Amino acid sequence: MINRVELKKKAKFMLKGNARNYVPIAIIFIYTSALLSFSEKNLGILFRHYRDIFPVISSIVLWVLQSVFVVGIISFCLNIACGRNSEITDFFDQFEHTGKLFLLSLVKNFFICLWGLLLIVPGFIAYYRYSMAEYIIAENPDISISDAIKQSKEMMNGKKGKLFILDLTFLGWTILTAVTGGLAGLYAIPYIFMSRTLFYLDIKQEYMEEQAFRKAWNEKKQQTEGVNKENDCNDGNSDFTDERRKREMENHTWSHNN
Repeated sequence: MINRVELKKKAKFMLKGNARNYVPIAIIFIYTSALLSFSEKNLGILFRHYRDIFPVISSIVLWVLQSVFVVGIISFCLNIACGRNSEITDFFDQFEHTGKLFLLSLVKNFFICLWGLLLIVPGFIAYYRYSMAEYIIAENPDISISDAIKQSKEMMNGKKGKLFILDLTFLGWTILTAVTGGLAGLYAIPYIFMSRTLFYLDIKQEYMEEQAFRKAWNEKKQQTEGVNKENDCNDGNSDFTDERRKREMENHTWSHNN
């Protein structure tokens, strides 16, 4: 895998020259909640008899919008990272899949909450286990929610700690964004998402190599077992097995050189 320093340098480099696109996206992402809060208060004043319901409606609307916004930013970053044309329209295109993205958010949060009921740590681990689902759907809109979550679990096997440490390196930017009322986030949000996108592409490549290796190995194993069975029949000894070959097959594990 690319080390964190190189990954973040690459993210900064890729964002250069794209400010005219990522700044408006960051503004929408950061200040939508403030706009909804402002609207909620004003509607509460105008319709006092219904003011208790407006916070609920506002929360649901914000949840739906944030579900789409996250995948919108990811889609924008993926296009840059993969050398494709990146425009602000990449962000808004995801509204076509609003229902699916909101359902993904519901399912993810449901599982995270279930694990969180045990202890904080299992819930925290679950959050990182499912963290690549949005990236997978952004790249493959037709994939089912269950398959995206399953693939995220497989991809993040052994990688959760690495992503957690990467996120920790952005703690200063997060604090600065809060202190400046979101102004620092105009750069920090795209920077964080671009770094996470590069992380996704890196582990995705490793995951695909592993899957291809396992497929080839299983095919080889089946062919070898077929030859052994044929030899057993020819020798007239059905109980004969090559124990050494069998142990080599069963004990073989995937290893990836970083």
